[in-house]
Amino acid sequence: MKPTEKLNLYVEWSIFWRASEEDGLYQPPRFINRLANGITERSLGNQLGFQASYEFNRHLSLDLDISYFIAGDFQEASGETENIFHFAPTVSYKF
Repeated sequence: MKPTEKLNLYVEWSIFWRASEEDGLYQPPRFINRLANGITERSLGNQLGFQASYEFNRHLSLDLDISYFIAGDFQEASGETENIFHFAPTVSYKF
């Protein structure tokens, strides 16, 4: 959405799952973080995201990224897990 000329708003819902029951969960740069170990659940989790971007002028802008990740069945079955809240304000100056 673009409520004003200088303000952009984004909302997203993402769904993460394993493509194969034999595969695990990886972390960068492709190191296995959680093994499948016979777990058949495929849901890794869901994430609700929001971003607001405001451009004060052609040089200065402010971005606000907020997301909430809800752990899925595979993560709960494969070990300790928790939901994650992410908050990242960013100020940018371009010249």
